[in-house]
Amino acid sequence: MSRNTKLFYLLTSMSLLASCGGGPTRGEKPRYYEAAVVKQKDLGPGHFKALPTVLDERIGSRPLKSEDPSGALTAVTVAQLSGASRQALYLAFEAVDPDFLEVDLRIRLADDTRVPVTVRRGEKSGLIVREGKAGAAFVHGTTAAVVERHGIGRLIDDGSPWNPRALEVLDLALSSLSAPERAVLRGIPFTRKTRGDDAQHGALYVQSDCAASIFVFDVAFRADQDQFVGTPEAPWPTSTRTFLHEVGHAIHERPGRDGICKLMGDQRKHNARTTQLRARIEAFNRGSRKGADQGAEKAAIEVERDAVEKSLKAFEQNHKEVERLQKKGPILSSYANALGQSSPPTRYAETSIKESFAESFSLYRADPEALRRLLPAVFAYFERGEHTTGL
Repeated sequence: MSRNTKLFYLLTSMSLLASCGGGPTRGEKPRYYEAAVVKQKDLGPGHFKALPTVLDERIGSRPLKSEDPSGALTAVTVAQLSGASRQALYLAFEAVDPDFLEVDLRIRLADDTRVPVTVRRGEKSGLIVREGKAGAAFVHGTTAAVVERHGIGRLIDDGSPWNPRALEVLDLALSSLSAPERAVLRGIPFTRKTRGDDAQHGALYVQSDCAASIFVFDVAFRADQDQFVGTPEAPWPTSTRTFLHEVGHAIHERPGRDGICKLMGDQRKHNARTTQLRARIEAFNRGSRKGADQGAEKAAIEVERDAVEKSLKAFEQNHKEVERLQKKGPILSSYANALGQSSPPTRYAETSIKESFAESFSLYRADPEALRRLLPAVFAYFERGEHTTGL
């Protein structure tokens, strides 16, 4: 590296609906947990009346099953499903990635009541529907003393407020973390802003030198009306995964961040030592020492100069190691081993191994059973706590 006095590093990430899924190996057709925003249009009674015929044609001979809260499956026909479950199936065909493996929807009924329904693929390309209670409310977090209870940095209003809704989602996300995961967030401020540089960004983890911040934008909450995460019996706002996605970035970046913090401290010490040596050399050149003292001082200066040069070489070597940690540190390496040849969890996760980790982590904390179904080896990796080893 050049001998700069300032190091700078920036990580950006986006997630509107944190997501995870996909279990096929790379030689098979990939399947994904649905992460895109699914908007529901105003539909008349004619649409719902036609659904049985439309769905029968779309489903054909594929198995169709209903799942109860215990996980028990029952073979059903489209005619036996409720209007909400039919509409969820319709959206799964019409408005969702055709390669979806699982999607969680809050179906809007004619009276504007919302019904949480999960649709996922089963064996032999079959479909499984699991429906919650009409009007089921989101699981709520607590708005009081979020900073004190979780040990995070300040909550900052910068164009948008930390209103009760945002605080509840933040608390819900933080409450799902283990102690080592939460410790990574110690001192990191969370800032609410109207929007980011990219209007599609729901949240952003930013690291500059040794400091880190998480920004949350208004768009993070836009899909909560139509989608959820978790089970239909106890749905969480899908924005919870947006928060958890950024926490995932903070976790896998921690080794590199620690390296930067140490490197900056070493740099300050080296610069101070260099300044002292320079002053010592200037004083020597002015002839401030005479006779035997002059010889002793010259020898001491040469020893110190050699030590400073060794310190600089060590610093440069450490900087290379920090750069390696920033690109792919031990956490991402262990995650990649767990993922193996499986497809990444979402379409967005194909962007990089960093996004794949953040997407998987967010689903692990928001809907662990979904991750277990989609990527069992990755679920086991998080269960063993390998992602926090050494933090």
